[in-house]
Amino acid sequence: MDDSARCNLCGYCVKNCPNDSITISARIPSTELWFIRKPKFEESFLAIIIMGIVFVQNITMLQVWGRGQRGLESLLGTTDPAITFTATFVVAMAIPVLMLFAASWTGSRINGEKTFLNFARFVYALIPLDLAGHLAHNLFHLLAEGGSILITGLALIGSKIPIQSTALVSMSTIELLQFSLLALGGFASAYTAYRIAKFNYRTAGREKSYIPYVILIGILVAFNVYLFLLPMSHRM
Repeated sequence: MDDSARCNLCGYCVKNCPNDSITISARIPSTELWFIRKPKFEESFLAIIIMGIVFVQNITMLQVWGRGQRGLESLLGTTDPAITFTATFVVAMAIPVLMLFAASWTGSRINGEKTFLNFARFVYALIPLDLAGHLAHNLFHLLAEGGSILITGLALIGSKIPIQSTALVSMSTIELLQFSLLALGGFASAYTAYRIAKFNYRTAGREKSYIPYVILIGILVAFNVYLFLLPMSHRM
């Protein structure tokens, strides 16, 4: 087994090996994404869809979301929030998918392989950025709204304390941590794309097929940074 995608650390492989030769060891993050021999399109599609989900998480929390939702309701001719949210969700999913197909088409011109194979192979590189974007989003809830845990806990026992803000740290600190996560995730994704190309293509010219994906990763990082710079609405 060369990856841990289907491993839930049940330990049965270790217990059942008659030679006591199976070990579980730590790896450099994203290493197992570098050497996938048989990429699966459905897994790849999920990886890029997750980026769309991160976009939806952020967009629907922006203070301008209410105004945008009203404009969408006017465009669709409905006030049903389920319909407007579904439309937003579909668009947010479609944009990164189309961008990835464009990168895959460009990559296919470089390495001579089919666009769908490039799509399936290189989209694994986006998984570190997916994780970084999701963690960066939830940092806002944890650090900007974490004080509400104390307020709620005291309310359960009938106590109240005057708290002006639920934030545990300043917004500038939260943004710094968010941008640091995005930078780390973007670097890991770009390096993963490079290693995938290096593993699958031996000639210098074909190895350069990672370049369109690095450009795409840069665009996705920049867009996430832009969203995090916009004012967010608290849920508490």
